[in-house]
Amino acid sequence: MKAKKRDPRGAKNKYDSRRKPSQKLTPQEEIFCIEYVKHSNATTAAKNAGYSTKTAGSYGCQMLAKEKIQKRIDKVKKNLLEAAGISALSVLLELKKVAFQNPHDLFEDWSKVKDFADIPEDVKAGIKDIKITQKTYGEASEQFVQFQMHDKLKALEMINKMCGFNEPEKNINVNENNNFNIPLIEWVEDEKPNK
Repeated sequence: MKAKKRDPRGAKNKYDSRRKPSQKLTPQEEIFCIEYVKHSNATTAAKNAGYSTKTAGSYGCQMLAKEKIQKRIDKVKKNLLEAAGISALSVLLELKKVAFQNPHDLFEDWSKVKDFADIPEDVKAGIKDIKITQKTYGEASEQFVQFQMHDKLKALEMINKMCGFNEPEKNINVNENNNFNIPLIEWVEDEKPNK
């Protein structure tokens, strides 16, 4: 007769909760995950999940150390981004509007500003601020419009970072003897047919 193997955790049968750790979250853990996504602060999330003010900091750290909590937080973040329609592509397209803005599209000629309705939407997205100044000279008055655009260089830097264009370039290696390690290139001359 075979001897029955006993579970080291003391589980009596296969349905005993001690057999394997539960991957289900308690209601308090679920609230913690949602609050953590809102605030990005473990202590605040623990307080909002119902832990006392005194113990919220330690419980918040303990919660973040659990793998099932991390998985749930990642899932909540992903669902929020999907619900809001935010993706890497949408961020990249918005940055593109700022990075490749052309202030020329704001003017009909060198001194006359287009009507706001006639400015393309992509160009409007690049505008940070509009300042309108009215100047009066005796009987005549003139209106000046100043545009402040979002920072093109910053947008380009962010695009470069997102796309990995800032990766370090491969340079020619120099060894300790200051000899260049340049790969040899075989030159193949075209064979000229004999005449």
